[in-house]
Amino acid sequence: MESRLSNTQLHTLLNAISTINSSLNLDETLENVMSEISLCLDVERSTLYIVDHKREQIWSKILQGDQKLEIRLPIGQGISGYVAKTGEILKINK
Repeated sequence: MESRLSNTQLHTLLNAISTINSSLNLDETLENVMSEISLCLDVERSTLYIVDHKREQIWSKILQGDQKLEIRLPIGQGISGYVAKTGEILKINK
């Protein structure tokens, strides 16, 4: 079965690619990509976790006020850790 992207998804993907290519600063790039994704998904917040296989952790940077904080969790802990461990998509309804 062939899957096609909607115009909105394609537009978001192209913007994200453009953003990735526009900066060498990882924090800035990740913020811009997540902003595009949040817009596309019509959500207030989103979090990108990066898997650190060497330390068996997932980590993310968040902005709280004027400070950037780093979150680190063991793979398998919590919802994000479960997804990192299993590779499964997990949808949680209200």
